[in-house]
Amino acid sequence: MWKVYKPSLLCTFFCFQLLESLPVQQSVAICNELIEQLKSVVCLKFVIMFLLNSCSSNLSSQQLDEYQNLSIGIQMLAVLPHVEQTEHWDLIGKPHLIVEQFIMNTRFEVLEKMISEVHPLITQLPAASPMSLTRIDSILRHYASKALDFRVVQRSAPCRFVPGDEKLLVSLSVGSTHSEEFVMPALVPSKDEWVPNDEVRYN
Repeated sequence: MWKVYKPSLLCTFFCFQLLESLPVQQSVAICNELIEQLKSVVCLKFVIMFLLNSCSSNLSSQQLDEYQNLSIGIQMLAVLPHVEQTEHWDLIGKPHLIVEQFIMNTRFEVLEKMISEVHPLITQLPAASPMSLTRIDSILRHYASKALDFRVVQRSAPCRFVPGDEKLLVSLSVGSTHSEEFVMPALVPSKDEWVPNDEVRYN
C-alpha cells in the first residue's frame, strides 16, 4: 500500500530552490523522472506546477499539453479518498478517461465535484483538447445516447445528477457547439449492447 506523503513547506521550498538553480533542461529531466515515480497527488502537483510555471518557455506544445492534462488529472483525483486515488492513478494523465469512468460507474456527485475543481482550467483549453468543455459535452451526450439512465437511485438517496440537473450539465455543456436539444432515449439497452471504452467514437 502506498504511503501518503505530505511534504512540509520548508521541504517544498528547498526542492523549488534546487530545481531553480539547475539548467532548465536538467530540471525538466528530473521532473519527468519524478512524474514516473511519484504516487502522491500533493508531490506530483508540486512537480507539475514547477514545470508549468518555471519551465513553460522551454517546453514543446506537446509537453505543455501533457503537463496540463496531468494538472487537471491531479486536481480531479484530489477530490477522492487516498485509496480511490491509487485505484485510478493510471488515468491521471488522461482526465477525459476519468470522466468516462465515473459516468459509466454512475458516480455523478463525485464527477460534479471534480468538474467544479477543474472548471477554471478546462474553460481555457482549445476545443480540440480531450478535456475541453465541448469534448466533455460530447462524452456526456454519447453515453446518454446509449441510454444510460442518469436518474439512478442509490440505496441511501436519489442521485442528484438527472437530465435536468443544472449544476453538472452547465459545467459540462457551457461552450458546447451542439445546438440541438438532447432527448433521453425511452429504453435502456441490455448490458450486451454497451460499448467498451476503447471502442467509443465521438461525433
